[in-house]
Amino acid sequence: MLAYATATVPEWTTRNPADFGVAMVEMLAYCLDNVSYYQDRLVGEAYLGTATQRSSVLEIARVLGYTPYPAQAATGTVTLISDETQTDDVLVPAGTQLVTSFQEAFQGPLIFETLADATVPKEGGTAEVAIVEGATQMTSTITLVFPSASSQVVSVVALSQSTGAADQKFVVPNRPVDLSTIRLFALYPSGPVEWVVTDSLLDATSDDRVFETWVGADGSVTLTLGDDVNGSVPEAGLELMLAYRVGSGSRGNLAANEVTDVASIVPGVTVLSSSEMTGGWDPESTDSIRRNAPRAWGTQDRAVTTRDYADLALSVSGVDKAVAMAGSAALVTVFLFGALNSPPSQGLLHSVTQYVQERSMAGTTVVVQSGALVPINFGSTTDPIDVGVMAQYRRADTVLVVTQALQKLLAPDATSFQQRVTIADAYAAVHGLPGVLYVHIPVMARADQTQTGTTDVLCREWEVPVAGAINISAVGGV
Repeated sequence: MLAYATATVPEWTTRNPADFGVAMVEMLAYCLDNVSYYQDRLVGEAYLGTATQRSSVLEIARVLGYTPYPAQAATGTVTLISDETQTDDVLVPAGTQLVTSFQEAFQGPLIFETLADATVPKEGGTAEVAIVEGATQMTSTITLVFPSASSQVVSVVALSQSTGAADQKFVVPNRPVDLSTIRLFALYPSGPVEWVVTDSLLDATSDDRVFETWVGADGSVTLTLGDDVNGSVPEAGLELMLAYRVGSGSRGNLAANEVTDVASIVPGVTVLSSSEMTGGWDPESTDSIRRNAPRAWGTQDRAVTTRDYADLALSVSGVDKAVAMAGSAALVTVFLFGALNSPPSQGLLHSVTQYVQERSMAGTTVVVQSGALVPINFGSTTDPIDVGVMAQYRRADTVLVVTQALQKLLAPDATSFQQRVTIADAYAAVHGLPGVLYVHIPVMARADQTQTGTTDVLCREWEVPVAGAINISAVGGV
């Protein structure tokens, strides 16, 4: 701008920073630099590879037709025991709430609920019942009556009142929400009528009572109703009621005996013990969405190559890794894992099989099963990793840092099917860590093979590497 001023206003020759004209030019340059930055960011947010905001990545994935897998609640079992003085069996109804001990990470206890009715025998008898992390929200109940004359009582909260308009949107009041528990009801004069969740309103007819869910970058859940073309619209003035459970994610993965008390009022029953709580995971990470969304789009809803079969499997919510193998054109086997390398449930295996089979070539049978995890050990009990610790560092802290670095090398987000792990990868992971003077790794081997040497570990097509035993011997330091 100063060069341009020299050409257009030659009589203005001062370049003193204190000059009013120079100050104005610098201020304008500052403002235009900000504008240029935001223009660059706007362009960057339009592409998966350069977007920095999770909201942008989610919207791009939505355009590609990819649904990121949601958070899932941890499950386990609890053993209930009756008091010795209890003279009658005690019925513990489904939905009974239990609480954990104080959780540092959560700054409080977590709530779990029983998944089925359980009868605890009298006089010190015990009963085991399945539980899930979360708390069902309830301000009232509604009764559903089915054609068979059977009925079901559902705990609900008031959501809003239908305006009768198309594309109504409602935000679920609390978070994190277990998406699998969401149910929506409209209170007609004749009784409650349920709207059910659908993957896409575009697949619905004008008579279908359905709604879509959308999980935002902040974890909030939005429900979208139809427009009387794709999905029915509840009549104006109808009260909308919502059933859902709050609670999901990896926070619910707890050690055994962390569930300690019955929170609901159930006289004469206490918690004897609880199993390890597993299966809880957080929503799909932004990096995982970047990796999987383009693959799902590339298949164009049909499977020809084995990569197509794997990419289609990734389109099913809950699948984080997938690979396909074909011994012949008539049989394709798809191996997969859920979030955090978790084994897929039977329900997920069935969903993937049905989804992929419908899009496969004529005459091809699709078999879907869990992949295999291959633990890789670093060091052995007789020949551990040798770590030299700098003088001012604690040995225990340095050993922990090295252990965590090797675990991170084989973390779920960093691994894939048929991966090759080299000793160079291991040394790169621990190089330059705080407190580490030197490291010598004498053993790196699959847990199912001889524990000697440091040759490359090559996983088979259906295998994914994970961190196994890590044996470290530290010298020096404090």
